[in-house]
Amino acid sequence: GNPLNESSLHYQSESLNDYEESILAVGTAIQGYSRDQQFSVWGFGAKFGPDEAVRHLFQCGDEPLVQGVEGILQAYRSVLYSGFYMSGPTVFLNV
Repeated sequence: GNPLNESSLHYQSESLNDYEESILAVGTAIQGYSRDQQFSVWGFGAKFGPDEAVRHLFQCGDEPLVQGVEGILQAYRSVLYSGFYMSGPTVFLNV
């Protein structure tokens, strides 16, 4: 959904949305298992481009690896303003 639309699960405001809260919780839990604190960040299910085809797997952010939980959050947020619109259906068959 559109991060500017209050009804979207990806809505951006002064508070963390449900996805950001989940990223923070899971990221905090897994970071203790990583020596270098570097993570790849992938998105599942977004529309992009003039044909608005659903992309079932895509890299979040400009870099293949990000640093720490804050890097994961920044990668997620970068997608919201890149022309992608989080969307379903998410198909994991090709992932």
